[in-house]
Amino acid sequence: MDRLIYSKFSNERNSKYAIETSIVENDGARWICKKPLYEEGKQHFENMKAAYWGLATMFPKGELAIQPYEEASDGLRFPYVEGTDMESLLHDIYNNQGYEAVLSKIKEYFNMIKKYSSTEPFQKTNKFVQMFGDFDFPQETKCGKFNNLDYGFANVISSENRQTLIDYEWTVDFPIPVEFLLYRALHYYVYTCPESVAFVKTGIFKDLGFDEENIEKYLKMEQNFQNYISSGKVSLGELHESMGQKTYNIHELYSEYCKNETPGMQVYYDYGEGFLHENSYFIKPEIDENGVETIYIKDIPKNALRVRIDPRKECSILSLIEFTADNDKELQEIMDTNACEINDDNIYVFDVVDPWFVVKNENFSNIVLSVSGKTEKYIFKVATQIRENRNLRDKVNIVEKEYNEVINSTSWKITEPLRKLRNR
Repeated sequence: MDRLIYSKFSNERNSKYAIETSIVENDGARWICKKPLYEEGKQHFENMKAAYWGLATMFPKGELAIQPYEEASDGLRFPYVEGTDMESLLHDIYNNQGYEAVLSKIKEYFNMIKKYSSTEPFQKTNKFVQMFGDFDFPQETKCGKFNNLDYGFANVISSENRQTLIDYEWTVDFPIPVEFLLYRALHYYVYTCPESVAFVKTGIFKDLGFDEENIEKYLKMEQNFQNYISSGKVSLGELHESMGQKTYNIHELYSEYCKNETPGMQVYYDYGEGFLHENSYFIKPEIDENGVETIYIKDIPKNALRVRIDPRKECSILSLIEFTADNDKELQEIMDTNACEINDDNIYVFDVVDPWFVVKNENFSNIVLSVSGKTEKYIFKVATQIRENRNLRDKVNIVEKEYNEVINSTSWKITEPLRKLRNR
């Protein structure tokens, strides 16, 4: 009998593509099970079966194995592939070997995909326009005989000198530029991985051959594809925005109720064992009329080697107003942070969910930290200042497009109250 381990419902999609995905265990063996949520979704599963045979024919097993499927009474099931996904491998490579080694690994993977997915010329078809929009590409643009939109690094499992592609749900038999497929894989990796700031700052998209003009086109294609998948369905966010009557947001009400109780910034002391949660505490900042938040850290233990301050618990952009010790010691020049500083204007971009400032304890008694989190005000300033720096000009449009894509999305708008709650 199957023992359920995990289950996910993709029911925000159009009913033709809505599926349930589960992980089950039976007699010690694990399986990925997928089934349509609606009768009209059965054709999507027929397409998945055709996708397997198409990709398995296109790629030699020695370079990229395709996860096989078995027929099930209510859908398809796939054997669970043991190993390490490529996202995790890239993270380890970055920490142990650095950025250039990450580039080399990604280029190796991309070149392998291109080798077997560049056999057909691009021809704009009605299906392509319906799914991605009416876009033109140069005559030399190459495509595969079968084109998989799920070449993402999380879908590639390495084990025993073999790479296996474990998701090919969105594979089609009409031409799609292979460069778009590769950009899509890189896009979703870069903007979700722990090294996001470093990769964007260094220029990973340009280093891998993606220019701004094509990126702009690819982002529009991706947006159209997401609209295509969800056509006929209204998400909770869209439903919320379509309702005309006044609503009360539970997150804002709760935040107002407990704002005097909610901890603000977290302070850690390192006694030689790193920053442990048990060696930390919360300080609620004082907030002035301009929204500047200030905390006062007093009586710092003399045996603390370092002091760490977490000003937020989510991605954010902060202006550093003051960071001093014992009233006059400037800490900004000696601090470490996981943010990207924009020029010399004390603006720090934290594209990680755990922002921090760290300073070595030089027998400090007290530390004062003041920051401003007026994100909307500083986003414009960030973009303007980057434009003025010619060395970073190539990266501006990437950052701005990604930011605009996020802030204009329904999910960003509907989660605004939650972000406000977490920032208090």
